[in-house]
Amino acid sequence: MGIVFTKNVLVVEDDKTVSKALKWRLESAGFSVFTETLGLAALAFAAEHPLDLVILDIKLPDISGLEVCARLRKLHGPWLPILMLTGMDGPADQVKGFSRGADAYLTKPYKPAEFLKTIELLLASDKSATQAPVEKTYLSIEEVAKRFGVNTTTIYRLAQRGVLPGFKVGVQWRFNQDLLDAWTADQVTMEWLKAENGGKGVKTDGLDKKNIDH
Repeated sequence: MGIVFTKNVLVVEDDKTVSKALKWRLESAGFSVFTETLGLAALAFAAEHPLDLVILDIKLPDISGLEVCARLRKLHGPWLPILMLTGMDGPADQVKGFSRGADAYLTKPYKPAEFLKTIELLLASDKSATQAPVEKTYLSIEEVAKRFGVNTTTIYRLAQRGVLPGFKVGVQWRFNQDLLDAWTADQVTMEWLKAENGGKGVKTDGLDKKNIDH
């Protein structure tokens, strides 16, 4: 395949037979493979472990693989290659997959040679070549609030609305510090005020940011 270094791959597949077959094929090709059967468990794993690739089914027992894909994009930004491998083979299904952040889309039953070649191309892409550092720092909602000088309710609401790059694992919110580096305290304050004011412009002169939302 032309892939020299061991890569960490997460397979998210609820069919144990398919999952075992994928694990065997990938390990035979030299990958280090982890498996999850639930979308939320996969998200929790991805938040704690460095990954080079995610292979993702759409139909999962708890939440849709499309939602998992979208949340992975919020957590990791554009750096993590995501391959959707699913039995949903309609053109509309593929459009949905790519629109939620998938980099490649294959349908079952898949051809082993095409499967491995797709992975090779994903890992050899410019995305992989410019990948962010493996070690990422994830901040709690309290840490983000302190960083921007606002209260936790403000951060919570901005994350819920998809304004801040927050990501929910269970009942806890996590925030990728690398993605937050592009934000300033004034931008956070302005986005909150815009959201509360129906998207209209607001003035912030004399505003005590720590009292926002009290």
